Amino acid sequence: MTAEPASVGVELPVGAIEEFFSERAKAVDSGDADLRAGLHYLAELGLLAHPELQVSCDVVTAVARCCLASAFSVWAHTMVAEYLSISASPRLQSQVPRLRDAAVIGSTAMAPAMQNLVGLADLGVRFTRNDDVLVVDGAVRWASNLFADGFLVVFGAAGGDGRERVIVAVPSDAPGVVAGPPLGLLALGATCSSNVTFDKVRVGPEWVVSTQFETYLRAVKPRFLLLQSSFCIGLAQAAVASARSGLGRSFDVFQAEHDRLTAALGLIEARQRRLVGSLGPAQSVVEHRLGAAETAQAAVALELRVTGGGGYRAPSPTARRVREAAFLPIQSPTEGHLRWELARAHGACDTPVTSSAR
Repeated sequence: MTAEPASVGVELPVGAIEEFFSERAKAVDSGDADLRAGLHYLAELGLLAHPELQVSCDVVTAVARCCLASAFSVWAHTMVAEYLSISASPRLQSQVPRLRDAAVIGSTAMAPAMQNLVGLADLGVRFTRNDDVLVVDGAVRWASNLFADGFLVVFGAAGGDGRERVIVAVPSDAPGVVAGPPLGLLALGATCSSNVTFDKVRVGPEWVVSTQFETYLRAVKPRFLLLQSSFCIGLAQAAVASARSGLGRSFDVFQAEHDRLTAALGLIEARQRRLVGSLGPAQSVVEHRLGAAETAQAAVALELRVTGGGGYRAPSPTARRVREAAFLPIQSPTEGHLRWELARAHGACDTPVTSSAR
């Protein structure tokens, strides 16, 4: 299949997307390829950070079938466009077309903000006021797409008493913005993920995404989770397809498990489209995101057992997916975070969990 409908009036060139990202997956995984080439490729197709959420979700899924690192980079970039597109700032809204053209690279550093929203973590970044300028200090422990020659990072910051909270965007060339060296990761090493610190960074009102911290985050959170679910779905699809091709070599003893996973994945794919259309309810989106990640992990575990020794060889696509799937439980919101939210919604949990780096 070379094209499939992503939304009304939009056809996704699936074959071309998969060919591009599959050919680059090994080099990306070894750190020998720049992920920005994928962002520019999607921009040329008019599909990067698309204004229709369903299109963006389908793009992330298609990329994740080939390379989770690339899909993660697309997700991070797309989320920055999502954040700015609903900002009240004309300056920030003017950045959205540049993000869709990959003229500027977006970095989402919103994990602490999402954790803070539900009472799990401090923001780690503070601001003081100097007339109408916010002076920002602190650090975010993990952000991605922190490319050395430029990025636009979005994050949350709190006033001195912690009660006033804002979402701001800062270009990497602003004085006082410093990105740390790339982290050595089990997978996704090419995503240029590291910490980013802010030392007396001056943020004018035109760079304030929102002063309505809770209202704003509750509005963007479904998009945040559904786009993450998209790369979980893509990884699961790739693993299920790979396992299917190897069932005969495993004497068909895994057929029943493969059938169960295939059915479960089909339900998740259908639920994804329903939730993208409705953007809620919030608890359903949280449950969906957790289920998508768990299904991806189960699918990759099955693929490894079906593939056997060949899949354990480090250069193999199966081995790459094993490492990629290992990232999903600690991707913010982490599995612990999601389970805590759901337990709290059912009145079964009152004590916050300790958040991870992401």
